[in-house]
Amino acid sequence: MDSPSESSPTRVLLVTRNFFPELGGASERFRRYIPGLQARNVLLKVVCTTRNPDLPRGKCVEEGIEIYREFISDPNPLFADSTLNRKTLQLILNDSEKFDVVQFFGLHPSSIPFLRQLKRSRTKILQVITIIGLRHQENQGFWLKRFARKIKRRLTESFCEKIVVSSQTMAEERLQEGAVPAQIQIISNGVDLHRFSIASLEQKQERRKELGIPQDAIAVLYLGVLTPRKRVDLIIAAFLKTKAENPKAILFLVGPVDRPTMQNQEEAALQSTYYNKLLSLAGQELNRSIFFSGETKSPEAWFQAVDVFTFASVNEGLGNVLLEAMACGVPVVTTDFIGRAQELGQPTKDYLLTEETAEALSRSLSRVCSEPQLRQSLATSALAHVRQHHDLQKTLDQYADLYHRLANRD
Repeated sequence: MDSPSESSPTRVLLVTRNFFPELGGASERFRRYIPGLQARNVLLKVVCTTRNPDLPRGKCVEEGIEIYREFISDPNPLFADSTLNRKTLQLILNDSEKFDVVQFFGLHPSSIPFLRQLKRSRTKILQVITIIGLRHQENQGFWLKRFARKIKRRLTESFCEKIVVSSQTMAEERLQEGAVPAQIQIISNGVDLHRFSIASLEQKQERRKELGIPQDAIAVLYLGVLTPRKRVDLIIAAFLKTKAENPKAILFLVGPVDRPTMQNQEEAALQSTYYNKLLSLAGQELNRSIFFSGETKSPEAWFQAVDVFTFASVNEGLGNVLLEAMACGVPVVTTDFIGRAQELGQPTKDYLLTEETAEALSRSLSRVCSEPQLRQSLATSALAHVRQHHDLQKTLDQYADLYHRLANRD
């Protein structure tokens, strides 16, 4: 059998509710992976939905990626899934489009009839899990309903040849939910170490000049969407306490107020209320020491300009933004979160881990802001950890190998 590099490419169809330019964490990460996968003889195309009437529909090519985009008007996520399932089957059964693997970011039990049809086409089904759910929500309801949910999830995942997770913690959760050990493969999130790299003193000064950060300030950064799940309110409350002890500290909140994955008017209203709450919490420090800087297309510029990165999310998969900060030599202070795993590194050595209160987070932020040696120690250790365990090239090698094996081209 020819090696993958000598044969025709392995063809992968990525199925996701949102894709470029409407990006969530997982789809954005895979958009970055695509050039490297193409270099490894993997041809990846995308089918997605959009509620934006201004975006091109049907088959189009954007940033060199072939995309099949379906417009939907119904905000119900199950309607989006139904639309994706229909389009996916249409592509799979089209003689001119032969795909070896179909990849999903999570599957809902309502897709079981579709998965049966897909399985009959002999196309391999791959599920990539990018986040650990909120266990307290999963445990709500009458025990019989919880049992039924678990059975449906097991049945749904039984159609998957492989389930990829980014950490051992996530693997253990899937096994507890009934996945078969042979299905699970751990592939860590990859960080582009050329893009996310430590800046020299001169480069840092230039970055600060570009972003309007005073050269003598101790700059604290949060980068991500400003939603309740990310607990940005906790970060602001902690920073206000830190500011009292560190007058030169300033906080930058970099990220969008919402995402295109907002599903309905009620959620949009809740998000608007939350954003107003954040503005109120900032109070008199708004635009003095607390700045809402909007979404950025160059996160590495912010990482290379600041002194500390802070995080307070409720739940994550692994937390790619933490790894990117570490790769840029920025010390990380984070509260504990559902999904935190050993792959993130060792607390106190690679990052500071705090309790989930404003007081605890403030104490850790104050330490890092006031102790340059601690900042340097955390940054040096974390950088070595990311370089050893989260190099993007290793991640791309693992994904390409998995795709080729699923297509029987190993």
